[in-house]
Amino acid sequence: LRRYATREEAAIEAQQGLRTGQHLVGPSEGKRPLPAQAAIERYGLPHKVPEVQELWYVPKGTPARVNPVWGGARDATETTLTQPLPARNLLRIETLPKGQ
Repeated sequence: LRRYATREEAAIEAQQGLRTGQHLVGPSEGKRPLPAQAAIERYGLPHKVPEVQELWYVPKGTPARVNPVWGGARDATETTLTQPLPARNLLRIETLPKGQ
């Protein structure tokens, strides 16, 4: 699953892992990450401008909730974890492309 974050959040999560309640989104439609503005519009990210996209490995059977995205695209969903993920489950961090 993917998570849009600032560089500072990504650095903290790379060391400490992902806390309970953090929001992740499913695989993107294409192979390339969405630009920051497109991610804001699609996933309703009003509080910050994402700079990176984290790719997390979520083991099968991990308790999670799938919900519609508030303030985002009508067909977009997000996954909220109900238990923390260790930092070793972070597969990679990609810088988001600039522009639209």
